Amino acid sequence: MAGASPGGIEALRESVDPRLVPMIDELEVRPMPAALDGTTEIRFGSSTIANDTVMLPLREDDGTFAGAVVIVKPAVGAATLAMLALGDERLFQRMLALIVPGQRPGAIMFGGFIINGYQAAIPSLAPLANLTWFGWTSDHIPLAGVYDWPSLLLVAAVPVVLFTVGIEAFARRDIGATTAIPSPSLPRALVGLRGPAGRTFGHNLPSALGWGIGLGIFAFLIAGSAGSFADQIAKSPDFVRLLGSIFPGIDFATVGGFLQLLFVQFGLILAGLAAATLVAGWASDETTGRLEFLLATPRERFGWVLSAGFGVVGDIVVIVVLTVIGIVLGAALAGGDVGTPAVGSLVLGLFAVAIAGIGFAVGGLFRAGWAGPVAAIVTIVIWFLDIIAPALGLSDVVHQLALTAHYGLPMLGQWDPVGIVASLALLVGGVLLGAWGFTRRDLRG
Repeated sequence: MAGASPGGIEALRESVDPRLVPMIDELEVRPMPAALDGTTEIRFGSSTIANDTVMLPLREDDGTFAGAVVIVKPAVGAATLAMLALGDERLFQRMLALIVPGQRPGAIMFGGFIINGYQAAIPSLAPLANLTWFGWTSDHIPLAGVYDWPSLLLVAAVPVVLFTVGIEAFARRDIGATTAIPSPSLPRALVGLRGPAGRTFGHNLPSALGWGIGLGIFAFLIAGSAGSFADQIAKSPDFVRLLGSIFPGIDFATVGGFLQLLFVQFGLILAGLAAATLVAGWASDETTGRLEFLLATPRERFGWVLSAGFGVVGDIVVIVVLTVIGIVLGAALAGGDVGTPAVGSLVLGLFAVAIAGIGFAVGGLFRAGWAGPVAAIVTIVIWFLDIIAPALGLSDVVHQLALTAHYGLPMLGQWDPVGIVASLALLVGGVLLGAWGFTRRDLRG
């Protein structure tokens, strides 16, 4: 480079910091090679992307240095780079598959906790609850002075065995060789390669299917147990009067009343957490640096956020549809009304889109990385205000701050329009506010 610089090494010596002059004096000027290769790191906030570079010198007719052409490519294999350049859906399927293994343990843990909590009220859930460590340790209540030490030994032994099996399996296989759990691939149209709406919808679809199937199974079990629960409470008039005094206006002998009692509140918090997961999926485009490349296309930022909002709403529709299917099947099994609870389950979608709107507003105005956590925190706070605040004897004004307190009794067909309007306003206002804020700030990793 010293030989190619105008003025040669003398000019280079005069232009650098005096402290670097001794190093310049030790340089040996050689003719520039035909090509130079190296590695360049590009930083996006706290993220670093490594790139391979090749520099080709350009010369005048008399051989003097005129400039250089620098070729930059991501530091990935040729096969992977080809699939990236062609938008090969197989590569995106592999990328999504890396996320799924981390979601499965969380879903099993959360679902096991919920099912175990309901097994006392719904005995038919006991076989499923006993497959989880919550069911194994249900008789171990140390705060009440009740101990079941053998169950704790079982909980301790299982991870030790699995850990040992994992170490031995890792030692016996080749590095990089993996065996994925067989699962159907997404259709080409749903991979997320066509516009921001389709991209967001396809990117979040596996999560939406997971949440929807989980909520659908949960709703099916609750609705299917309504008949046996009604038979049990019919034998205890005093218990019926007690429930009537605590929850006035609810007929627990119906499928809708049973779902309103045992499903709606937990269903709402799960729907809110599902929306937070979907918003985090949308935000991951920016936090991982992918959005830098996506916005290099001729597309407006405002329209990008609006289209992504449609994609997230589409994923929420998938969750609600699967939940409705579970309720319909369970209600039909219990021999009760099917239509009213099915329509009432739309309350999950209303709450989910409201939480998604809040997440979009936060992600657009401030940082994309905050969108999912803030949406999850708002969900927990609303649940606290709706459930815990009355139990603690707090003012009714505090309770009315919860959005879930303004939906009425949807499983019984009694809707409160305030909650419906507020949910839609939070969705529309949140997405518009997030889109406006996104056009006024820099991208952040």
